[in-house]
Amino acid sequence: MNVDLPPRLKLALEASILEEYAISALKQAAESVSLRYRQTDRNGTDVQIKSKVEALSYLAARMPATFAANIMVMTEVEKKLVDFLPRTLLDIGAGPGTSSVAASYLFKTLEQIEMVEPNNYLQSAGRDVLAPFLREPVWIAESIENFKPRQLYDIIVASYVLNEISEEKWKPIIQKFWDSCSGVMMILEPGTPQGAKIIQSIRNWAVEKQVHILAPCPHSHRCPLSDSESGAWCHFAVRTARSKLHKILKGGEAGFEDEKFSYIILSRILSKTEPYRLIGHPSGSKLREMQVCGPKGAETLQVSKSHPLHKKSKKLEWGDSFDVGY
Repeated sequence: MNVDLPPRLKLALEASILEEYAISALKQAAESVSLRYRQTDRNGTDVQIKSKVEALSYLAARMPATFAANIMVMTEVEKKLVDFLPRTLLDIGAGPGTSSVAASYLFKTLEQIEMVEPNNYLQSAGRDVLAPFLREPVWIAESIENFKPRQLYDIIVASYVLNEISEEKWKPIIQKFWDSCSGVMMILEPGTPQGAKIIQSIRNWAVEKQVHILAPCPHSHRCPLSDSESGAWCHFAVRTARSKLHKILKGGEAGFEDEKFSYIILSRILSKTEPYRLIGHPSGSKLREMQVCGPKGAETLQVSKSHPLHKKSKKLEWGDSFDVGY
């Protein structure tokens, strides 16, 4: 799946940032933030944004990919809950507000957005650059551990935030926010073994509590990848275009970026679950091979040219769900 920043948002983002700082300063700040992320144990202390230039460089370097991942996940909600008309959104660990902007683009019925973000520099970046793209935003300067939800929310999203919190706090946090969710709760993490482990832990909790899993899981049985000898883990990918500034800050020449992520969507609203989901890129021509998670667990479907799925498989992408009675 390809998802790019909307042109108006892209222009406003880069114009606002380049008006504040030279590209050299932004590149240096982006490298500093990236180095801290690689060298720390992700305990939520050393990785924090420490200045305005770091916040803006982070926004320019990371927003296109995280926006794309959020849109891909939120599209699952849109497809499966066609009558869902959310009015309220809670964005926990909001950063500069990327998830909230994605939700505002996709769910036109949103009327109120609350964003919980303790980092003042990220909040300021969101206020200065992204405010025109948000509906009635309310910023709350608290940690997600200390924040107490004020009401029920139609959508709750936690995007790339639990990996910065110690493991023993995951379940209490999820329970607290699930209790305040009247619609759907979406959790995204990096598409790494560690990110997938967090999502797996949340999935286990959801199965234990009999919470409906909207996506990506096609069933509520034991995850077939949780003890896979192949070393595989559940993750997906979305491609987004890189601008000239984006390429400079990311240190590469490629005109695109593939963002890999793991996710889960929990729902108060029951929906039909399609029996298969692609967990890899389909391959082959006459004989199509499709890595899927389905009724038999993780397997590779081999689809001959005579099967109805063969033609459909050419339009399916990694992460899509489907049902053709295979």
